[in-house]
Amino acid sequence: MKAPEILVKGKEADNLTTIRSRTKILATLGPQTSTTESIKQLVTSGMSAVRSNMSHGNHEFFSSLFENIHTVRTDLNCPLAILADLQG
Repeated sequence: MKAPEILVKGKEADNLTTIRSRTKILATLGPQTSTTESIKQLVTSGMSAVRSNMSHGNHEFFSSLFENIHTVRTDLNCPLAILADLQG
């Protein structure tokens, strides 16, 4: 079976390569990595999913984080999964 290809289109496409892997890269985002610029850099480096630890942070932080993730997904036209690690 051939590995799936993820093609990123948009203004960042010139700097990206086709990612051909069955391995997914999951990154936990926090205050230092929650900006759109940081998330774009992580996606262009190969990140395929975001983990957010709901034990740390408040509603405003996670609202901003999810909005930034959505912005990056739209700008880069690429899939980006979100894993919410709940308390307890």
